Amino acid sequence: MRYLLILIAVLLSFGQPVQAEKQAVREFIIDTDVGPDDVIALAYFIKQPNIKIKAIAVDGDGNAHRDAAYANTMSILKLLNRSDIPVAAGRANSYPGGHSFSAAVMHDMDTLGGLALNKENLETPKQTAKELMIETLTSSDHPINILAIGPLTTIAEVLTEKPNLKSKIKMIYEMGGAVQTEGNIFTVNNKSTNHAAEWNIYFDPLAAKIVFQTGVPITLIPLDATNQVRINDKFYQQIKNHHKTPAAKLVYDLLTLNKKFLYSNTWYFWDPMAAVVAADESVATIKTLPLTVLLSPEDKAGGTVIDKKNGNNIRVCMKVNAIKFKENLLRGLSIP
Repeated sequence: MRYLLILIAVLLSFGQPVQAEKQAVREFIIDTDVGPDDVIALAYFIKQPNIKIKAIAVDGDGNAHRDAAYANTMSILKLLNRSDIPVAAGRANSYPGGHSFSAAVMHDMDTLGGLALNKENLETPKQTAKELMIETLTSSDHPINILAIGPLTTIAEVLTEKPNLKSKIKMIYEMGGAVQTEGNIFTVNNKSTNHAAEWNIYFDPLAAKIVFQTGVPITLIPLDATNQVRINDKFYQQIKNHHKTPAAKLVYDLLTLNKKFLYSNTWYFWDPMAAVVAADESVATIKTLPLTVLLSPEDKAGGTVIDKKNGNNIRVCMKVNAIKFKENLLRGLSIP
């Protein structure tokens, strides 16, 4: 009996550190341009019990116009009972050489395909996204993670103005790029000859290049991984049958109003995959590759290419466990 009690005590002592590690809270800044897939990512990520959101930086040069993106963010936080999170908006224009959606597409992004969250006329705060990010990083006594699900403009501004803050960034999880697969610019702009770039990088290639070259730790979730899992009717039906929480209902409403994309077979879990990987890297197969962001020629601008001579080492998600990814996403959206 004595030996049995000793054995139990030993087993419990081994188990405690593992349990503590699982419950450790990780701090994040979210950098988002608030398109429809950003909404899914935010609904999932904000509710994670082991993740603390320190601030949200809203991009003004990505999917949506700055004011609409900011207003939608504030509405999302209100719906999820997280209006306590500080939010600021970024610059409206990218660095030189940037790109944007057409006016018609921007309208769809501003209204989230009809979801129309921004029913209130909200003025963007005087504090900019750059200033909020600098303040959040500076005031922390330890490195913070960043979930970046839009162009890297604000992060580039921060690291250019305050290069010493690189040490305050533990990891940037960035949805962006197309490393060993075709880009997706032509899927929105059918006149484009650019088959190399992905939109988050293409919005502001120079900003991405600046961030890559700082050597700050980056985990890239490119089209190579996101192309493996579509947002389809099966996922919609799962949400439809279990949309009892505010987060799940928000996603259900979004998908219901955007069925044309749902059934187009061209809608992927871009930003939600980055959020799930940031929360649990075990869903992905990650490989370190030397990457460079191309600025020219135009038909390759924004391309993320392997460059063994001049590239910076970036952790790249090459594959994803589709079953585990969807399980994690659905479970996260079901958190009250």
